[in-house]
Amino acid sequence: LNICSQSFKFMNTITRDQKIYFSLYYALFGFSVMIIFSQIQFPESFTPSFFLISIFLACSVAGLSLGNYIYHIMGIAATLDHPAYFNAMAQGNAFVGVITAVLTIILDFSCKKEVFDEYLTNEMVVVTDQEMVGGILFGFGFVLLVSNLWAYKNLKKVTNSDQKETKNSDNDNEDQILLHNQSKNTQPTIFETIKTNLSILKLCKFHLGSICLDYIITFSLYPFIPQRTVSQCRLEVNEDSFYCGIINLSPGFYVLVFCFLLFNFGDWLGRYSSKMMPNFLKFEEKKKFLMFTFCRLFIGLLFFLTPRDNYDGYQMFSNVNISDYLFQIIMIIFAWSHGFVAGKGIGFAPANCRTGQEMDVCGGLV
Repeated sequence: LNICSQSFKFMNTITRDQKIYFSLYYALFGFSVMIIFSQIQFPESFTPSFFLISIFLACSVAGLSLGNYIYHIMGIAATLDHPAYFNAMAQGNAFVGVITAVLTIILDFSCKKEVFDEYLTNEMVVVTDQEMVGGILFGFGFVLLVSNLWAYKNLKKVTNSDQKETKNSDNDNEDQILLHNQSKNTQPTIFETIKTNLSILKLCKFHLGSICLDYIITFSLYPFIPQRTVSQCRLEVNEDSFYCGIINLSPGFYVLVFCFLLFNFGDWLGRYSSKMMPNFLKFEEKKKFLMFTFCRLFIGLLFFLTPRDNYDGYQMFSNVNISDYLFQIIMIIFAWSHGFVAGKGIGFAPANCRTGQEMDVCGGLV
């Protein structure tokens, strides 16, 4: 959408700052509504409408708002002439997942309510208050958006003060470009714009292709396969085991820690490693990425050896002393390799471009 919109005169009159501010303010609106929705008990007759409104808000906030925001912020980071800036954004994207996972674990223990179990026990049981957890997590997202808005406004102030000395020369150049475009009196079509951006895409096609394969492999397996993993401590109760005593503190504790938290931590560690070990393994870049891709696919398939709620797992790994630890080792390697490939691709893709405009578009594509 951002690429195609370059062909419309109306979109070209909107500055990058205006697009970023619109994205953040709309996301704040969307999160505010979702916080309210999570705390209101609607009548059953309103359920279909509630569902449709929630889906629309989630899709529009994630796609129209945050997608547009990330596109432009990545474009800015790509033009800063050093992959460390881009890698920092990649790390931040993973690190906020670690924070969210830790917050979810804390809320899982602290937000409880009593409900009547009419299906199994016909008694009052204590469960996690999902509405309260959802409201707090949406509130956390709201706070992050406000902090992003504050940080961007302050960044603009610093940038504007640094550019005062070069403002006149920049304006002269912009005036010359504007007069040249007016003399041509042409506006590129959508097809011409796509063709131009495809030429930029070819410059960093290998890194972008690696990122696509990396995410395809990851989301083909995670989270819907690992999240159904069941700890052997819940199947073979061992009251004398300190490890099993901690695992059984909460029904969802094992998955929250060793699926979501461990994955996000491994993802962040991999992105950090891609910066600290730029020359990891003395292979040609293409061979290195291909090797990592096939290794990641093989590692991901190992998840099918471990027990899940609908599968007992491979027989030789059904022992409590092996099964849980095997899953944890697979998860950390799978997550680390995902973060490493993503960090390498995201951090070094713009380096293949020649001009600031090419870096900007490449950053958005990433």
